[in-house]
Amino acid sequence: MVYHGSRDPRPKKVCHQLAGYFQQKLEIAISESQDNYCLKKHTGYHSHQVTLESSPPETPPLVETVALELAPLPLHQNILRFAESAIALGKKNLVIIPLFLSLGVHVQQDIPSEIALAQNQLPESIKLKLNPPLGSYSGLETILCQQFQQLSPSKRILLAHGSRLTTANQQTEYLARQCTAQVAYWSTKPNLEAVVEQMANNTEKIAITPYFLFPGRITDAIADKITQLQQQFPSIEFILGQPLGAKETLAQLIFHNITA
Repeated sequence: MVYHGSRDPRPKKVCHQLAGYFQQKLEIAISESQDNYCLKKHTGYHSHQVTLESSPPETPPLVETVALELAPLPLHQNILRFAESAIALGKKNLVIIPLFLSLGVHVQQDIPSEIALAQNQLPESIKLKLNPPLGSYSGLETILCQQFQQLSPSKRILLAHGSRLTTANQQTEYLARQCTAQVAYWSTKPNLEAVVEQMANNTEKIAITPYFLFPGRITDAIADKITQLQQQFPSIEFILGQPLGAKETLAQLIFHNITA
């Protein structure tokens, strides 16, 4: 699982928690597959016997989190290190899951380049598969809508990081529509203040959900910005939600999408 990386220790910690939940899902799936026995029926005149034969046990799942940036080693070297552990367990197919919420430059260019570097140094029998980013997974809109419902107000803003690639923002805009929310971006237009100004008339409450995976310096800055907006628009109550975080529902979403 590849996340962006940060000097703030919080994203790394929460990413490890999410990976732990995900590994539990994999272990349960393996356990259930081993419980699917082959039935052999032996029938006789006075008896009916059923014996159970289990499938061969599988090796435990191997899950690791690595950062794209601000890590001691480049991503391709971390992939190679992980591949060595996988090969030792007899695994030949390695799945790389980008924990990114949009098809931005990191997903379209940086991560594929690092994977190509690693693949060139691996035996041909070892295959690296790059999955789509988390932000494109089916069912993510349900999790976001539930978060908005917990905040209650009908006036909603989905606040995302944003990308200079226009196409990368399209999935975010789709998710916002699914949640009957307007979209605002932290690093591009329309920004949060501009969207709030558009919604200010006849509005008593605005719910803002940060469309980020983990808490960090940007979510801290968002909280500070909400405090400023509260002073600028004293008649409006701003209700700030939390980033997606390490939740079992999110781990289940990842599991479902990569095993479907």
